[in-house]
Amino acid sequence: MKPWTRFFHLGFVYQTLYLGSDLAAMSLVDTIRPIIEDDFFQAVEFTHIRDSRQKEIVKSLIDQKGKVVVFSGVTPIFRDALNLSDLLEERRKKAVQQLIPLFDEAHEFNAKVFLIASGPDPGYDQRDRAKEQLKHSIIDLWEYGERQNYNRDTMISMEIFDREIEIKFLYGPTAEASQFARSLRGDGIQLYLSLDQGHLYLLQESPAHSIHEAKGFSLHFHLGNCIAKDPANPSFGAKHPAFGLPGGEVGYREIAAFMFFLKTNHYFEQLKPILSFEVRPIMGENPAQLIRQSKEEFLKAWDLFQDSM
Repeated sequence: MKPWTRFFHLGFVYQTLYLGSDLAAMSLVDTIRPIIEDDFFQAVEFTHIRDSRQKEIVKSLIDQKGKVVVFSGVTPIFRDALNLSDLLEERRKKAVQQLIPLFDEAHEFNAKVFLIASGPDPGYDQRDRAKEQLKHSIIDLWEYGERQNYNRDTMISMEIFDREIEIKFLYGPTAEASQFARSLRGDGIQLYLSLDQGHLYLLQESPAHSIHEAKGFSLHFHLGNCIAKDPANPSFGAKHPAFGLPGGEVGYREIAAFMFFLKTNHYFEQLKPILSFEVRPIMGENPAQLIRQSKEEFLKAWDLFQDSM
């Protein structure tokens, strides 16, 4: 058993690792297997699997290794331009309807997290209306989950993105997202928040601030790098380059600090959270290299984190 499993499950985001690759020419089973079978990781994060045979094999592998699953609805949200905060009611409802089969699939995999995202920020004048539309969408998904008995086992969690730099989503600033989740809790709706380490720099938020603001609402995190200060850099924005990339914001020291802030805010005293690496091949790396380099950075971060305890 890895020592960090006392505090959290460590995982990897599969689909980001293969962005830009010709997955049609690869076997999904063969590419996701190294993550599932690696005991370094206790969790795996992926999205819809079209082929029923491959789905059954992946499910069997996950069951054999006892992995925790995060099922991403965010990938289809971006791919299909779904907007849960759409100002046009017909399009908002369509987005919800397209996510429902993914919620079903998340349940098939016994996922602990069903990951969603808000939608494009419509600007200051329409922002409050978009938040109301998003609230309706979350309620729709929650009520469906209640009817299907999903909500007891699978939490709906909304990933936070930048509002002004690249993704330009409604949520958005952590304090606002926490307030939104708090308002839903008042109505009996359990919405969680997923913080992405790299996105926080694009929001011009310190991890210490964001982690404190999200306390009580977050049990899922992405460990990721970003380029936030140089728009001319090809890796600028939320592209998740390798850790320690020159000009990047996140290396092993920042990963250690992120874990330290989680600990001092008592996140490790609740249900065991999930921390997933999210890394994308940008500089010609192959996925195996990125997994290896991420593990090396994490082990250095873990040593620093232990020294701080």
